[in-house]
Amino acid sequence: MKSVRERMDINAAYREVGTYRGAAEMCGTTPKTVKRTVLRAERDENTETEVVAHNYDEVRDLVAARVAKTHGRISAKRLLPVAVADGYDGSARNFRRLVAAEKAAWRAGHHRGRRPGVWAPGDMLVIDWGEIGPLYVFCAVLAWSRWRFVSFADNLGAETTFSALAACFEELGGVPKTVLSDRMGCLKGGTVAGVVVPTASYVRFATHYGFRPDFCEGRDPESKGLVENLVGYAKSDLMIPNELTVTDLTAANTAGRAWMVEVNTVEHSQIVAVPNERLATERELLGPLPSLRAQIGKLVVRKVDRLSCVRFGSARYSVPTRHIAKQVEVRVSDGRLQVVFLGNVIADHPVVAPGETSIIDAHYDGPRPAPRRAVRPKTKAEIAFCALGPAADAFIKAAAAAGTTSLGGDLEDLAALQAAHGKEALIAALERAVTFGRFRAADVRSILAAGTRGSRGDRTRRRPRRSVADHRHPFARRLRHRGDLMTAPTSKAVLAGDLDLGLRRLRLGAMRRLAPELLITAKTQRWSPEEFLRTLIEAEVASRDASNARGRLKQAAFPVVKTLDEFNVKASSVKPATFAYLASLEWIAARENACLVGPAGTGKSHLLVALGHAAVEAGHRVRYFTAAELVETLYRGLADNSVGRVIDTILKADLVLIDEIGFAPLDDNGAQLLFRLVAAAYERRSLGIGSHWPFEEWGRFLPEHTTAVSLLDRLLHHAVIVATQGESYRMKEARAKGTPTPTPT
Repeated sequence: MKSVRERMDINAAYREVGTYRGAAEMCGTTPKTVKRTVLRAERDENTETEVVAHNYDEVRDLVAARVAKTHGRISAKRLLPVAVADGYDGSARNFRRLVAAEKAAWRAGHHRGRRPGVWAPGDMLVIDWGEIGPLYVFCAVLAWSRWRFVSFADNLGAETTFSALAACFEELGGVPKTVLSDRMGCLKGGTVAGVVVPTASYVRFATHYGFRPDFCEGRDPESKGLVENLVGYAKSDLMIPNELTVTDLTAANTAGRAWMVEVNTVEHSQIVAVPNERLATERELLGPLPSLRAQIGKLVVRKVDRLSCVRFGSARYSVPTRHIAKQVEVRVSDGRLQVVFLGNVIADHPVVAPGETSIIDAHYDGPRPAPRRAVRPKTKAEIAFCALGPAADAFIKAAAAAGTTSLGGDLEDLAALQAAHGKEALIAALERAVTFGRFRAADVRSILAAGTRGSRGDRTRRRPRRSVADHRHPFARRLRHRGDLMTAPTSKAVLAGDLDLGLRRLRLGAMRRLAPELLITAKTQRWSPEEFLRTLIEAEVASRDASNARGRLKQAAFPVVKTLDEFNVKASSVKPATFAYLASLEWIAARENACLVGPAGTGKSHLLVALGHAAVEAGHRVRYFTAAELVETLYRGLADNSVGRVIDTILKADLVLIDEIGFAPLDDNGAQLLFRLVAAAYERRSLGIGSHWPFEEWGRFLPEHTTAVSLLDRLLHHAVIVATQGESYRMKEARAKGTPTPTPT
């Protein structure tokens, strides 16, 4: 069977030559095939096309009208019931064909014509946010050069957007005239007559950098299509293939920077140019960066201490020594900490764990030199002994390391031995004493008496052969020659007096108690020094932790002991998810409040005290008050105007628990004092409160409405609210015991 093209060629050849045979030779076929093709074409021309009827013809006009009314957006699913009501009785499949055909016909005459974007150099930067799950990506594209920028974050806040935009300007090396963004909630203050009003903070940021903020129109591909294409490209080409997650923003931004280098150094398909090369031309038309960078977010100021470090998050970070005693700013983002002075970054560190220190050697003019423990003689005996030279210095250092406390009194005797035996003999004896760990004057005399005038090689040959145990324990061969340590231990271990005194002065009680027995155990079982030291330190740390926990528990002043394990979640009205969050204590680290309200006996005080005990065990400082006790404590400060100091003392705790709020009405002074405490703790400390009054009824015990509103506003802004319900547990227990319970009237 011939194709349509072949049949067209045959018909054209026949019209040209006029014979079947000639057309067959031109087309490489037989005359019969030519004749058959020509006759078929003539028959088709004379036959009229038969119009096929469809069961949806009666509703075609209705569908066309609805498609035109909705600009081709209505679906067949929504239009089918209308057609059925108008008499259509066909299948849904046929109806979908009709709607598709009418939409295609409508769109053929109603193309949404729009002109392509024409951008001027240095004029427009377009920005937008994209997201995949909890990971957000900030995308920006410089319109003329098509230079692209991405940055990852875990939120869409204004501070995050400003930080990403500032980083983009730094990468560009300048500021464009206009920044076009989608109608982001973090940048939009409102909309008036279709015109977007930017927020005041965005206006200040734009004024500082010298650009004009602009917003695109809704559903307008001309103004927002450019950056939306970039968002989709970043998702498909970067985020999904690299499996980026919000748990490691540093790795995500590292991958983002590598991707930027890749896409900005290859030819762009639309402009047929390399974005980096066009940016070099466009950069000359960009506005200059401000000399002082914008302050974004909360300002964190630190003073450089005498160690040329700043503290942040309980860790230390070094800065150049010329900034000691100066005030600097600290900025943290993407796992990096930057120290800024007068707008310039003077130090850049990775964020380290609390208690750690991050040091850059260049801040101290090079790496730290090795510690020098030079011998510095002061007394006449020390000067006379050290005059013997390096051998004397080595003897003093080795004797001190071995803990020879009688060394100071022996130096004069050792120096006097030079007169009897000569300097060379004494030096040789000191060297031998160091080799064998003999550091008393009597030991040196014994070595001199045995004779040490031989050559150094002879002395080496006469050294005793070391055993395997000597090699494993370097101090074993010293102890073999210490007669005072070779005696059998007594039945009760006693620590040396100087060590006992030293541990007492250092207040290392656990070490002092355990050291005598551990010394015997370490010698018997041949512990390594690291094992012995680790055991002592672990015991001291455990003792300190237990002591600190007891101190925090005593300071908390809980009226009773309650634990979270004793709290029956199933029998209470507290939701398991809420209880789990409260028990995790994450709300304390987030400076949130826990507000427990509900009838008497529904578990508020139990849960409040149990959370306090859990916080103490977790290392937090806690204070517990009833509302009456708290107001009385603050009221006493009015006598000497020390209320502020009292509040500061209370807020040294990480968590302040206030129970029984509303059990008794407060006067004006009491309400004002309670408000001062809540206001001082706002976003600085966590509060846990318990009350049997719902929040809307707090006016019953707070005399001033304004004070009540302000207090609740600060208390509930960052709060976990738990509303307990049900019958009193105390009443249930009383009935279970058979005790008659009063009936409320």
